Amino acid sequence: MLTYVQIFLIHGFSRRYTARKHIHKEANVPFTIEKKGDCNVVSISGKFSEHGEEGAMLVSAVRNCITIGEARIIVNFAQCTRLNDPGLGHIVHSFTITKSAGGHFALCEASEGILSLLRITRLASIFEHFATEADAVATLSQRPFDKGPAPS
Repeated sequence: MLTYVQIFLIHGFSRRYTARKHIHKEANVPFTIEKKGDCNVVSISGKFSEHGEEGAMLVSAVRNCITIGEARIIVNFAQCTRLNDPGLGHIVHSFTITKSAGGHFALCEASEGILSLLRITRLASIFEHFATEADAVATLSQRPFDKGPAPS
């Protein structure tokens, strides 16, 4: 699995900028990104409730995936212990970026607490949710892009 810093380095971004801004935070990154089929699975672990760089790193990682033509994003909450409003805001921002690029965005394995938060905020009808990661990957991999770059 790749961390955000590894993706940042792989896709040709400035090493100097990366070292200065992100490498010291690598241990605190609350998510990993793994390529499964035609989808990028973002696995969130621990508490995802940050106001600061961690949430911005998620949005930036999603934006980087879309830039290289991989606009099928799945957020896996299996290891997520807490999601609050600021964390949810970063998820919504990632969703908006993905949809505006013509991609697909889905959630999977969310706990009852996270699903309850989505219902309270009336976002449950916006996000597509799957019980398992395998179901999400199988479904999203079959969908064509609405616009933007062709899948690779």
